[in-house]
Amino acid sequence: MALQLDATEWEWNAQRLDAADLVAEGRSSFPAIAGKLGIDRVTLWHWRQHPAFRARVIGILQAAAETLADERVAHKVLRVKDLAQLIREIEQIREERTEAYAAYSIPGVSTGWLIPVPQARGGTAWQVDVALMAEYRTLTQTVVKELGQLQDKVDYTVKAQAAPVDYSQLTTEELQFLDRIARRLNGEAAPRAALKR
Repeated sequence: MALQLDATEWEWNAQRLDAADLVAEGRSSFPAIAGKLGIDRVTLWHWRQHPAFRARVIGILQAAAETLADERVAHKVLRVKDLAQLIREIEQIREERTEAYAAYSIPGVSTGWLIPVPQARGGTAWQVDVALMAEYRTLTQTVVKELGQLQDKVDYTVKAQAAPVDYSQLTTEELQFLDRIARRLNGEAAPRAALKR
């Protein structure tokens, strides 16, 4: 006796809805799902073959995939916002330094990248705030990468391969001439016999 799987005969109930959710979730085996629902494994198998059941499972999986994609985009937006806030804070530090150190006539002090460093013997030396500069660079590069605007360096160098040369057609004089050029390029002195013409 063949089982009828006509979509018009399918009626959803709480047990079938739970079964579709559990199958789509994919965390439990089919026998475990049947056990949780209090049904026979064969019954679950028949439900899984029905077009309406399959369509519901596929719909659940597609909705989950869309939600996940939306969350990834949302997380990326939040990451970029957080990074942009840190960049703004560094820029604010630089602006405040520029205002605070405006009275000093030190070259570069107006950039906000210089900081005063007290000296052991008294006085003050000015140095570049390398740590803050490195953090700023790292943050901006990370934002640019997150936005897909930075490409890794591409190596455009071409490695030339020497083609085989047939020297058999050259005269002795031409061979000696090539030898002198090769020695000159390699920084070697030409043999005495080659110097005499």
